[in-house]
Amino acid sequence: MLRSLRWKITIPFTAVILLLLVSIGILASNYVKSIYLKDLQSRQIASARLIADNILGQGLPLDSTGNLDAQTIHWSDVINERVTIIAVDGTVIGESEEDRTKMDNHLNRPEVRAALESGIGNSTRFSHTTGYSMLYTAVAAADQAGSVKAIIRLATPLVEVESSIRQLQATIGGVLLLAAVLILLVSGWIAARISRPLTDLTSAIGQLANPAPLITRSGDGDEIHRLTDSFNGMAARLDALIKENEKEKKRLELVLEHMTDAVLIVDAPGEVLLFNRAAAFLFGSEMTQIGRTLAEVSADHQVVQLWQYCLQTHQPGQASIPLNAGKKQVLAAAIYIPDDSQGYCVLFLQDVTQQQQLEQMRRDFISNISHELRTPLAGIKAMTETLLDGALKDGKNAKRFIERIQIEADALSLMVGELLELARIESGKVPLEKTQVDPGEIARSAIQRLAIQTEQAGITMDLTVQPDLPAIQADPTRLQQVLINILHNAIKFTPAGGHVSVSITSDTNSVRISIADTGKGIPSSDLPRIFERFYKVDRSRSSAGTGLGLSIARHLVEGHGGSISVVSEVGKGSTFTIQLPIA
Repeated sequence: MLRSLRWKITIPFTAVILLLLVSIGILASNYVKSIYLKDLQSRQIASARLIADNILGQGLPLDSTGNLDAQTIHWSDVINERVTIIAVDGTVIGESEEDRTKMDNHLNRPEVRAALESGIGNSTRFSHTTGYSMLYTAVAAADQAGSVKAIIRLATPLVEVESSIRQLQATIGGVLLLAAVLILLVSGWIAARISRPLTDLTSAIGQLANPAPLITRSGDGDEIHRLTDSFNGMAARLDALIKENEKEKKRLELVLEHMTDAVLIVDAPGEVLLFNRAAAFLFGSEMTQIGRTLAEVSADHQVVQLWQYCLQTHQPGQASIPLNAGKKQVLAAAIYIPDDSQGYCVLFLQDVTQQQQLEQMRRDFISNISHELRTPLAGIKAMTETLLDGALKDGKNAKRFIERIQIEADALSLMVGELLELARIESGKVPLEKTQVDPGEIARSAIQRLAIQTEQAGITMDLTVQPDLPAIQADPTRLQQVLINILHNAIKFTPAGGHVSVSITSDTNSVRISIADTGKGIPSSDLPRIFERFYKVDRSRSSAGTGLGLSIARHLVEGHGGSISVVSEVGKGSTFTIQLPIA
């Protein structure tokens, strides 16, 4: 029975209250005793001062001749206290109850020492003379000059005080006993009121945690033990469910974080609830967009319109939307997800910019190669038809037509050969035989090979090489091919009297080769595509060349672990920069 929650509440509660009441009773009795003693001490001090004034006023002799004994007895009868007069040296010179001649020297009595030092002394102790506790109060009798003539000590037995305190303690004990009974009854009633709902709650939780009938474990466990068992059972099941939900949540977060498509979840008021990494990259923002509105995240009105359409119609929607002023193209889809409130929409945005660029490049490639093939094939066909129509019999013209056919066939053969070489370079089937080479020597060799073309074009070309130039790890044949392709274009598009300069410098990690000309320059709209296959600016459509040289150069430079770039301004020339790592 004592293990029941009812008694576990009742017994400690009662014990605490009783301990508190006992402590209060002890403090109260001690306080009453101290008040009584202080009042008694005050009366003794007043009486002792009256006796001192009487002795000094009457001029009574302060000696041990016994003259003061009768007077002390008289005073004792008046104030109903024991009176003792003590000389300054501690000798008892007057005593109301005992034979003073048999009494010890009182100089070391604590109340006497205190009276000699400060004028008043108090002490409570057991008196061996009387056989019970006494309250002693001593007062110094001093003349007008402040000289102490004697000590007046009064003593009162504490028997009556102790008796009064015992009566008070008995009264408090009776009250405590009655309070204990009342507290025990009240706390038991309160504990019963508390334990009954806990019992019902334990049963309800047990049924919630386990549909099977709740079986209480053997033993006399209290309600708390049974409640704990039920809670443990329910907690174990809830923990399993929470862990499973956490696993599913982590899987979903992992999938969302690694998706290449942007995913946003937007509620009915327009607040962004989910914003994955791909969405942050697409919109050029940080992952702190959760909690903001869709209009703040995406300034494009078409994205907001798609969300509004999905939310209003509860139907999925799709749209092709340009973002960032047309710099990016996305394919957007919206799905409505209902819930207890107004629902929310999931937006999927796929960046198709690169696919569209590749498609545009494919179309341009087909257009370019068709243009490049159409001209020589049309010429070959026209000259062949002319020969078949009778020009073959004209020896002079026939020879000229056949030579022209041969030129066009060579041009086609060169184009096909460069296409095949570019395809092999892109596929990595052209091995680069890299060795440590001097980039200055490679540049000098390329310039020498183009010296005749430079002279015929009427332009000048120079080479500047930084002293102590470090070596690079490169295929000398392929690197020279890159330089020849770029220098050939510089010669071709620089008018007579122009200049081409080649400079080679280095820094901590790389060697930089710059080829600058004073030619016609390249329009800024054409610069991003200048390294594409077959790409030519409009002004050069009629010029010779396949349009593959710069594309081959770019792939070869990247194959060496380097980079190539161009800066140009129409009418002022172009500067191609090749950067290669130091060996």
